[in-house]
Amino acid sequence: ASVISHDIRNPLSVIQGRLELARQGVDVDSQLDNIGDNADRIEAIIEDALVMTRDLESESTEPVDVATVAQHAWDHVDTGDVELRVDCDISVEGIPSQLTQLFENLFRNAVEHGGDVGVVRVGGASGGEAGTHGFFVADDGVGIPDDRREAVTEDGYTTSEDGTGLGLSIISDIVDTHGWQLAVTESECGGARFDIELAD
Repeated sequence: ASVISHDIRNPLSVIQGRLELARQGVDVDSQLDNIGDNADRIEAIIEDALVMTRDLESESTEPVDVATVAQHAWDHVDTGDVELRVDCDISVEGIPSQLTQLFENLFRNAVEHGGDVGVVRVGGASGGEAGTHGFFVADDGVGIPDDRREAVTEDGYTTSEDGTGLGLSIISDIVDTHGWQLAVTESECGGARFDIELAD
């Protein structure tokens, strides 16, 4: 129930914002279309949540284009005026619904907890060791203090009074399920950066 309520907050926030604009008479048809899309997204999240109650390792994977799934996830998060920049030409073997949730939670974390974030970047990365590669999500916000970077992915950790503390924990679980590695570091702009290192 906690996982479902957390992930539903993304499209629900968009619905609430669009509803307010519709009430003000701002491009009503467009707002209603968006509300319908996000209502469909809530239904999909409920269905996808069933995956998280099963053994994810038994779910079939398929080639997933990181840039495409990142843009799709961005469209379902209420990001305000924050800009998304994607420079990532990587295809991974993964569970599409889980990767969408991974990006949604990373984007939402940046927008809600990153302070005055203006840009969120998704890019490809090569590790220092031979054969390591992956992708990252970084922002230009306030960043995460070094002594909290390990704790932020633990169940229940949150700095928000109305947070569930599950957003980054879910990300960690998804990364583990795929056999990848997650590292929380500092972006070039001093914000937060999440590196996902893929299996060779």
